[in-house]
This record gives sequence, structure tokens and C-alpha cells, in this order.
Amino acid sequence: MRRRAHVLLLLGFAAACGPGVAEPGAIALERDFADYRAWPSFVLEPVPNDGGLDPVHTADPRVVYINRLPDAGVPEFPVGTLIVKESPFNVFAMGKRGGEYNASGATGWEWFELFRDGASGRVTIEWRGLGPPAGESYGKAGQTCNACHGAFAANDSVMSAPLQVIGR
Repeated sequence: MRRRAHVLLLLGFAAACGPGVAEPGAIALERDFADYRAWPSFVLEPVPNDGGLDPVHTADPRVVYINRLPDAGVPEFPVGTLIVKESPFNVFAMGKRGGEYNASGATGWEWFELFRDGASGRVTIEWRGLGPPAGESYGKAGQTCNACHGAFAANDSVMSAPLQVIGR
């Protein structure tokens, strides 16, 4: 019986390591973002007057990629959802870890800055966590990922208009 439990546990870990999907309870790794440009995507045009929002998200044309669209009518994105927002100058991402991760911010979400090498296409994680590391800026001075995304709690903290969970 004990051996069977160990085998099931190992199988669970192996299933969480597949490319492109951060499974429930798993932490997104670089390989999970490797082919993000092959995911469903949406082009977001620049917003000339962003109403004070973070210019990282609005000043330039952006493409938003999502590893899998949620089912229609669900109130939140499923654990394992990865969203990448690519502009001409930055690549940021959010990963739905679920549970109480980031409980005082956008609950369940982890933030990332990615680097995509133009020559090789290799994606690396520059930073990850509850926000950028000390000394790094994100958009407007003093802004955090949670500060802006928290205003979109009704859409599970996702700002991009094409990615609405309610009313799909």
C-alpha cells in the first residue's frame, strides 16, 4: 500500500512537468513559457490616454498570449493558466498558482518578467514572485503588479479586455 502511494505521488509530479501548462500546485518553469507564441493570442492596440494606468500595459501595441482559454461562464481562470503580455520592449507574465499564494494581492497569481532571445527564441525568467525585486521598476515608479491588477478583481485580476471570464 505504501509503495502504491509513492508511485502515485511520483506520477503526479511527472504529470506536473509537461510543457506549456503549470498544473495545480506546480510552479511555472521556463519550459512552461518556451512556446508561448504558439498559444491563442490577442493584439491590444495602444491607448493614447491611459487614464493613469501603467504605461507598460497601454502605451505600445501589445500581444497577449494565454496557454488555455477558460471554459465559458467560469468565475475565474483555472489554476495552471499562464498569460504572457509582450510589448516591443518588455515581456511580462502571470501564472495562476491558486490557493492562498499572493493572498494580500491578486490572490492565486504569481508575476514574471521574461526575456525572449531574438536569435534563439529561448525564453528565460528574469524575475518572478509577488512583484519585481527591490531596485527594479515596473511601469510607473512605485507601482506594483498587484496595485493595478487588484482593480480588476471582478475578472480574477486579469486586465486584458479579450480575456474576460464572465460572459464568455
